[in-house]
Amino acid sequence: MRINVFEVAIIGLLLMAVGAGAVSGFTGLLLVISHLTALLALFILVRNLTAKISQKAARLLFALVSLLLIIEASIQFLTGLHLNWFVLSLLMEGGFRQNTGLSPSLSVAAIFLATISLYWLTAKAAAEANLFAAPRIIAIGLAAVVSTQFIYAVAYYHGSTNAIHVRRSMPFFWTPHPYQSNKLLGYVFPDRGENPFSLSKIRGSDTEFALERAALASIRDRTGAPPPNILIIVTDSLRSKDIRRNPDLAPTLMAAGQTGRLSLDHYSVSNCTHFSLYSMFTGALPTSYGTARSQKRKAGILPEISAAGYSVSSAESVSLDWYDLSDIILPGAIQRWIGKDEDTLENDRQVTTKTLEQLAIWQQSETPGLHLAYYHGTHFPYSETLGHSATPNLDLYKMAIGLFDTELAKILTALDELDLSNNTLVIVTSDHGEEFFEDGRVGHASRLSNEQVQVPLLILGAPDRLSMPRSHNDIPELIYAAIDPARAIVQPPETIYLANCGYNFPGAFSVISASGRYDFEFDNGYLIPMDLQNDQDKANMRKAAKGLLTLIR
Repeated sequence: MRINVFEVAIIGLLLMAVGAGAVSGFTGLLLVISHLTALLALFILVRNLTAKISQKAARLLFALVSLLLIIEASIQFLTGLHLNWFVLSLLMEGGFRQNTGLSPSLSVAAIFLATISLYWLTAKAAAEANLFAAPRIIAIGLAAVVSTQFIYAVAYYHGSTNAIHVRRSMPFFWTPHPYQSNKLLGYVFPDRGENPFSLSKIRGSDTEFALERAALASIRDRTGAPPPNILIIVTDSLRSKDIRRNPDLAPTLMAAGQTGRLSLDHYSVSNCTHFSLYSMFTGALPTSYGTARSQKRKAGILPEISAAGYSVSSAESVSLDWYDLSDIILPGAIQRWIGKDEDTLENDRQVTTKTLEQLAIWQQSETPGLHLAYYHGTHFPYSETLGHSATPNLDLYKMAIGLFDTELAKILTALDELDLSNNTLVIVTSDHGEEFFEDGRVGHASRLSNEQVQVPLLILGAPDRLSMPRSHNDIPELIYAAIDPARAIVQPPETIYLANCGYNFPGAFSVISASGRYDFEFDNGYLIPMDLQNDQDKANMRKAAKGLLTLIR
C-alpha cells in the first residue's frame, strides 16, 4: 500500500492535538492511544482507496479531513465544546450571526480557502512510500477498535471516571450503550455491587405551580388593591465578576440595590439561554426541557399568569426562539416585539422604547401586566459602535454593561414618573455569565464555572417578608408570593443545583451546599462524581448525589 507520508504525518499531529485534552490517568491514556490509532488507520485506508479512483479526490479528502480536525481543535481551545450535533445545531438556528459573531458567508469563504490551501500543500509534498501492506493496516485498525471498546467497557463496568472523561472529551468517540456491555461483562466478572456511579435511584417530579383567575379576584377583594405588575428585565451574558470588582460599571444597578435588594452571588442554574430561562420561569432544573420540547407543551409561570388574567408582553432584542424556548415558556396570548436591526445595541434601545410604551399602558389599565424585556448587547459579538477592531473583547463587554445600565436607568425612572413603582415587582438579572480566557476558556455553555453561572439579581417592589432568591429556580416562587400576600412563604433551599448546557438534557451537574461543592457528570442515567479527595468528601458527595437525583427526571 502506497502511503503519502506528508498527509499521514499531518493527520497524525492533528489527531494528537484534538485528543490531548482527553487524556486522564493510565486508563484514559490507553483509550486515547487506541482510539487515535483506529482513526489514523481508517484515514489511511479510505485515502488509499480514494487514490485508486483519483489522486485529486484523495488530496481533496486529505484537505477536508485536516480542515475538520483543525475546526475541532479550534472549538475545543476556544469554548471547551466539540464539533458535535449540539454545536452544528447552532448553525441551523435563527440569529446565527448575532449569537456567534460569525458571518455565514465569511465562514464559508474561510473554509473554502483553507481547503484549497491544504490541497495545494499536499500536491506539492506528494512523497509516497510503500510502508505497510493493506492487510496490516486493516489488522492494526481493527485491533485498535476492539481494544478501545474492550478497555472502555471494562473500565466503565468497574466505575472508572477516567473512561467517562475520555468518552466526553474525545471527538468522534462512540461506544455501545453500557447496558449491553455491562450485561455481557456480568458473566465474566464477579458482581460489582452497588452502581459505581449512581448512589440512589430516587426519582422525583419538578416543582409545579398553579394560579387561577379566581385567585386574582380574591387578592383584589382581600387587599383592596390589584395584583402587582411584574417587570422582568434580562440581559444576556452578564456575569457578576466584573461588577463586583468595579461597581462603577453599572451605577444604576448598584444604586437601585440600595433601595431594593441586590445580589452578586446569584446563580443562573445553567450556562446557556434556553436552559437557564427555562429554570427561571418554571422553577425546575432543565432536566425536563427535552420532554417539554418534544411534547410541544407550555411550561412555567408565564402561561399560567396569562391564563389567570394577566396581560403578558415581551420585547426581545434577539428572538427567544432558540431551541424552541419561546414555544415552551411564552404563552400563546402574548404581545411580542422582536428586534430586526443588525446592530444589537439599536435593538436594545428599541427594547427600552417598547418597554416604556408598555409601562404607559399599565398606568391606564386595571388589568395587571407582566412584561419581559430581553437585552442582547452584552452578548458576543459586541456592537461595532463600541470600539475599533483592536479593542479587546473584555473591554467591549464592559462598555456594553454600561450601555445596558443606561437603558435600565430609563426604565426605572419611568416607573417612578408613571407612579408604578409601588405596585410593580421588578426583577433584573441575566441568563448566564461569560468567560474571557479564565483558565483558558472563552464564552459559555462549556462548564459550570462561577464566570458562567454567577449573575446579578436585582429585586425591586417585593414585600420585605420574601427572601432573596439564591438561584433562578427560586424566582417563580418569589413571583407567586408577591402576587398573593396570603401565600405561605417558601424559603429558598440551602442547596443550589446547577446544570451544564446541552441540547435537550444536561450532561453535567454541580451541587453547592454548606459542606462544599460537588461536581458530577451525567451519563446514561448514572451520576459520575468528579474530583473526590478523601472519605469525608465521599460521604458528602453521596448526600449531594441523593439530593440531586430526587430532582432529575
